[in-house]
Amino acid sequence: GTEYEVRVSGFVEDPVFATPMNISVYSVYIDSDRMDELLAEDPVLKGMEGVLHKVRLKDGTDSFQFENRIMPILTKEVPELAGSATLGLNWKTMKGGVAIVSRISMAIILVFSLLLILVALIIIRFSIRNYMERNLNNIGILQAAGYTAGQLTVTVLMEMGIITVFAVGIGILIGIAGNGVVGSFQGIMLGLNWKLVFSQEAAIGTVAVVLGIVLGVSLLSGGVYRKLSVLESLRGGIHTHNFKKNYFGFDRTRFSIPLTLAGKNIMNEKAKNAFILCIVALLSFSVCVGFELYENFGVNTDTLLNIIGLETGDLLVDGAGLETVEQELEDWEEVEKVLGYDRCTVELESREEKTSVDCDIWDQTELLEHEMVVRGRLPMYANEIMLTTSIAELLKVDTGDVIYVTGRGERMDYVVSGIDQKMNNMGLKTMMTKEGAERLNGQSRLTALYVHTRDGVAFGDISTKIQERFPDVMLSDSEKQIRNSLSPTVMAMTAICIFFVVVTVFVVALVEVLLVKAKVIRERKNLGLMKAAGFTTGQLIRQTMMMNLPVIALGALLGTFLCIYLMEPLTLLCFSFCGIRKCALTMNFLWMAASTLGILFVAAGTSLLVAFRIRKIEPVKLLTEE
Repeated sequence: GTEYEVRVSGFVEDPVFATPMNISVYSVYIDSDRMDELLAEDPVLKGMEGVLHKVRLKDGTDSFQFENRIMPILTKEVPELAGSATLGLNWKTMKGGVAIVSRISMAIILVFSLLLILVALIIIRFSIRNYMERNLNNIGILQAAGYTAGQLTVTVLMEMGIITVFAVGIGILIGIAGNGVVGSFQGIMLGLNWKLVFSQEAAIGTVAVVLGIVLGVSLLSGGVYRKLSVLESLRGGIHTHNFKKNYFGFDRTRFSIPLTLAGKNIMNEKAKNAFILCIVALLSFSVCVGFELYENFGVNTDTLLNIIGLETGDLLVDGAGLETVEQELEDWEEVEKVLGYDRCTVELESREEKTSVDCDIWDQTELLEHEMVVRGRLPMYANEIMLTTSIAELLKVDTGDVIYVTGRGERMDYVVSGIDQKMNNMGLKTMMTKEGAERLNGQSRLTALYVHTRDGVAFGDISTKIQERFPDVMLSDSEKQIRNSLSPTVMAMTAICIFFVVVTVFVVALVEVLLVKAKVIRERKNLGLMKAAGFTTGQLIRQTMMMNLPVIALGALLGTFLCIYLMEPLTLLCFSFCGIRKCALTMNFLWMAASTLGILFVAAGTSLLVAFRIRKIEPVKLLTEE
């Protein structure tokens, strides 16, 4: 109840307390002499004093294994420490907690980067083939003059190699210049300053890998030279006979002439359109994933809480005598339900393995809201225990098996009632009822109450009343704490979604520019002849646009369907390191429809702008040039 005034002398980084995703406690430092004065003045503060011992291990010692060995000994030697929330914090687990959002975000961006590389390779292959198609006559002349297929292929490799070296160099420079942006993004997620030193090895490796991939694709694409004869090249690629099926015959079609011609073009260039379909499908899939990540982890935080198994309430009550507080609060009209919580450190042992983990203790397990049961059910009786997927795999047990649990007293046998999943402690947790904890330790007292209020009752509406009735307890706004804890995740998913959308718009526009521009250049003479035959500029523009839009629309729809079926497996892959095996994501079909229509709109707009070049084609000038 006393207010003190202090001056901020500086700021320090602590990797354990860097982000509320790890520990929802803020850490400050104060002079030890001043702290002794405060403890002497305030007996309540004195009762909250604790000591934290930091142990530096020898090189090669695993902190997680060390904690497993030392915790059972501490629990037996100092029983009153068994329920302490900070009994053991090993560096391996805490480091994973700090970096969890960063790891997930970087994994998503890495996957998307690989998709972009695949798209780039497809575009490279398409560009090389386009160049060959536009210059078949020149290629025929070179072949007739004595140039071999190998020499022509080498020219392709040299061209793409030089472009790649310059492009990768520019990309590395942009990466160096954008270090501050990346650092800000990482700083939000980690809570630590981003200090990146330029790595020559990474730069050389990037150049080598990208150059190797591009040259490999170029070599495969340049293999067409080996299949071209001199006569075929001089004929502009026309074979003596063409037995391709006429899918859009004018004698039986009901479509307009521009649409029929576009259909003929699509069916005559199946390989190219298949590549376009793959590009758009991958981009559509990525955008849909970005939107769904934002929807599930940015807007609807309940989904994330369910997946990671983080139980919350509208307010959290700490202090002594919570059993009496719980009984009274349950009768208040503002309160919907109250969950009593305790925790302890236990040693688990099966026939093959044993480990030491934290155990959550709930007095009413059936009232838990954010509990994702993978197999079996929640513990109900005193001889039942629930394990997370990671612990079950470590002990090599499943539901219905019997394991041995050691707490403050002697070893007891418990039946595994179910398997759930948690992200706390890197997924290494267990759970039992209050009766089960009393069976194990002889007693169990509640250390926290999770209070769920009725709709319309805010923290401020009930906190004053509780504080007046129970002045010795401490209250925390759980909703605010969760909001602060998840804010790095929300910001990361928002940034990823924006990144996916921007890159997708750019790539779709780029692909359309390449396609339509190449089409107009290659078919310039035919377009002039069609104009002379009576086709209007508008008809030719529509025909050119329809050449790609059906393929792009199909690719966008395919990417959306892939998102529906692959979204959950990808999410599980990102969370797999902490034993997450099950998730129920909300699929917002409005976002999917927006992704499909957005890609189609960008493609249509870009092709329309590029197709305006047709207006400049004049049949008379073509005849003069000829």
